[in-house]
Amino acid sequence: MENQLCIYQDCNIYPLSKEYSKFLLSTSYLLSITVIISYLMEDWYTLFFLSMLLFTSINYWRDAAYGIRRYVDITVVMITSVYFVIESIKRQPVTNLIIIMFYLICIMVFYLFEQIFYYFTNPKWILMHMTMHIYFIAMVIYYYSHIYLINHEDRYKWLHFVTLIFDCLPN
Repeated sequence: MENQLCIYQDCNIYPLSKEYSKFLLSTSYLLSITVIISYLMEDWYTLFFLSMLLFTSINYWRDAAYGIRRYVDITVVMITSVYFVIESIKRQPVTNLIIIMFYLICIMVFYLFEQIFYYFTNPKWILMHMTMHIYFIAMVIYYYSHIYLINHEDRYKWLHFVTLIFDCLPN
């Protein structure tokens, strides 16, 4: 039991070994994609929230244990989600309301399946949580592409972002 990590107070409920924790840690590192995009788009408030999300997620999943790091991570996730909902509604109210509702429903479904798998001590709950990480990354990319492609004054900023990405690729 010494090389296993516990997600909740009682380690007998469901220990998480480092073998599984590394997958969640790797999807946490993928959140850096969103940080890079928000930096390139010069969206400083979003950069702040996404950076906090990246750091708290990595900090928690590097050594998943029940405690303050878990609660800080959950709190930052909630605050960042509320921030994205408010920002999306402010920028494109009608279109984004449908997208936000779809996003929240999908996250709730992933979370529901994660809890069901967790309850039956099935390690597939980790896959559901990884899916939530990846889905969030996809939604942030959609958020930027939708907002900056629709807003005509920022169209060239988006094209500049795409050229930056292609310039970084090897020839």
